[in-house]
Amino acid sequence: MKSLFMLIYTLVAITLTFLAASAHKRKEGRYTEKLTNVLIWAMIAVLAQGVIVSATNAVMAEIGFSLFFISIDWILVNLLYLICTFTSYEMRYKRIAQIVLRTYLFVDTMFFLTNYFTRLEFNIERITRENQIYFKAFHQNLYTAHLIACYIISALIAFLLIWKIAHVTYLYWDRYIMMLVAFLSVILWDAAYVFLGDIIDYSVMGYAMAGILVYYNIMIYKPKLLIDHMLSNIVNIGRSAVIFFDADDDCVYVNEKAKDLFEIEDNDYGDCGDKIEHILGDTTIDRSLDYYDVICNTMLRGISFHLDVEYHLIEKSGKKLGYFFSIEDRTADIDALNREHYLASHDGLTGLFNRDYFYSKVKEVLDHDPQGEYYLVAADVKDFKLINDVFGTRVGDNVLMAIATAVKEHKHRDTIASRLTGDKFCALARREHFSESTLLQGADAISKIKGVSYPLVLRFGIYYIEDRSLSISSMIDRAFMTISYNRAEFKNRIYYYDNRIREERLLEKKLSGELTEAIVNENIKLYLQPQCTADGSVKGAEALVRWDHPEDGLLLPGRFVPLFERNGLIPVLDRYIWECAAKLLRKWKNEGLLNYYISVNISPTDFFFLDVYDEFHRLIKKYDIDPANLRLEITESIMINDIKRKLTVLEELHKEGFIIEMDDFGSGYSSLNMLKDLPVDAIKIDMGFLYNAGDMDKSKKILRMVVELAKELKMPVICEGVESEFQVEFLNGIGCDYYQGYYFSRPVPIDKFEQHMIQGG
Repeated sequence: MKSLFMLIYTLVAITLTFLAASAHKRKEGRYTEKLTNVLIWAMIAVLAQGVIVSATNAVMAEIGFSLFFISIDWILVNLLYLICTFTSYEMRYKRIAQIVLRTYLFVDTMFFLTNYFTRLEFNIERITRENQIYFKAFHQNLYTAHLIACYIISALIAFLLIWKIAHVTYLYWDRYIMMLVAFLSVILWDAAYVFLGDIIDYSVMGYAMAGILVYYNIMIYKPKLLIDHMLSNIVNIGRSAVIFFDADDDCVYVNEKAKDLFEIEDNDYGDCGDKIEHILGDTTIDRSLDYYDVICNTMLRGISFHLDVEYHLIEKSGKKLGYFFSIEDRTADIDALNREHYLASHDGLTGLFNRDYFYSKVKEVLDHDPQGEYYLVAADVKDFKLINDVFGTRVGDNVLMAIATAVKEHKHRDTIASRLTGDKFCALARREHFSESTLLQGADAISKIKGVSYPLVLRFGIYYIEDRSLSISSMIDRAFMTISYNRAEFKNRIYYYDNRIREERLLEKKLSGELTEAIVNENIKLYLQPQCTADGSVKGAEALVRWDHPEDGLLLPGRFVPLFERNGLIPVLDRYIWECAAKLLRKWKNEGLLNYYISVNISPTDFFFLDVYDEFHRLIKKYDIDPANLRLEITESIMINDIKRKLTVLEELHKEGFIIEMDDFGSGYSSLNMLKDLPVDAIKIDMGFLYNAGDMDKSKKILRMVVELAKELKMPVICEGVESEFQVEFLNGIGCDYYQGYYFSRPVPIDKFEQHMIQGG
């Protein structure tokens, strides 16, 4: 069954690709670009369905569904643009409508692209049918908004076609009816798929027929009777004002458009020549030519006009019969062109230069001033996505506009500034005009914007343009690289680029590329840090990791774990460590060491890219070990989003016999709530809670109360980071059960741990 649908989808995609290419080749015509866009996005939707049907895992299906839902948005919006043009419908409040549609496309696209992490749009479920695996998207609340928006746009498209049918002569009916039928057929078919909940979208097969009908109606269809009728009336129903003169320069005919434009009375054509000269002004037309075209700016009735004036000479057998002027009012087009030029070079929200125009302006400035000294100043807002999520995009937009306002008010006249994308801003400033104090003062003012209780932190990266052989994008990347390298700060700060940052980033890219090979070659090593009782008896260990790099030596986890957490590779590393721990527990079981456990960490990212339950269930079955010996460490951050699904996974693992530990208890803002809701068996407390305390006595009291709370809940307490005998005595006095830290042992390789464990045992 899958093979049949993949064949059908392939044929449909080929058909749509052929139509899009054919439409694109027709450079002429006002429909070409819009029609091409519709066909391309339809082809992408078909390919996305192919990915969904052929998907062998949830991640692949997730990508297919996200791409499919995004492509539906883009098909409908581009189709709306096409139908507006096709029906000659002049959209009211066009600019507002375009902003709304573009905003909708951007926001909805972002929600689907980030659905891996947010689960706001849909969830994926695997379904087996006829011994084949399929994946189905189950919609979340936000998908309803997407669906409503799609049907609103669909209704607008259908309304425009029906409205056109009701307002045109019967000569056009078959053309618009065919378009309407093609559109409604696909929409109804798609609606049936959505509401009946089938696992395969059959409506995609109708895209080819709909695409053929749309292409035919727009690019090929030409009613002969209509053409004859139009040619017979072209002079009066054309857009141009037409004024005919005979060979003696006397005006002999003026059409209705010309009468309206120049306020000419019927049969009062005496001053038409003067009116032509008035609009030409200082422009001289060479009347010896057969054709001449010029744009004239003129004033008529106190109003400024942009008029496209065409001169046509009429001859027969080399003798002049007369001539005529075809004059078209291009005021709206030229004004729109000016607006489009502004929009093409400026960011619609902030009014600063957009990315492409900024790049070109920076290159222009640097080329024009090869000896000048310049800074590229990059800026962004820390955790800006969180601001949008918590306070809404309107507040987020207010923050961006506040930044833009501050830039406009405080920048030097020679400084050029841009909003590149999202919360990313960049400016080019002459070195002598740059002031750190002015920059930080503006940042402090922005941090106090009304409506945001969350502290706004702006980070600035400065790149001194020294190597002009670099591309503009590389220069800007270095400025932003400086910010990302110093991501831990929580106050407005300015950082300067140096080559050390670039070397660090290159090393990070290198490590990311080498992770898989390092796992295969067993350069990733499992280290164990013992967890002991107060007398030093080893009860178990926490699984840690080291990288025995062939070139850079032994790398500590702080060198590569944060990197993999940022770039999404941490599930690969975690899965390998889980496997190593389970394999080691099996070895101990064979040696009769049944009472020792290993605690492994679960990252929040693991839930997005791995089936956590299946992974641990597989390990227990594969190595035939007791689930209680493979303990699972989680942190509060694991439950920031998609709580229900993660809670279900943890509860299922708990039922299987796994012991769940809450790491870093008390370091966040919701520990008690998490302790209440999660199936937690033990808690871990970091002794950094005491190290970083301003009031040591108060911290000890809080720590004592936490241990007492754990005792009431019958949860053992593990204290990590223990480094002195004094700490052991204090912790033992308040009832701590287990200890982990340098006082007992550093993280050690497996063989050294086994020696320590056996000796301790």
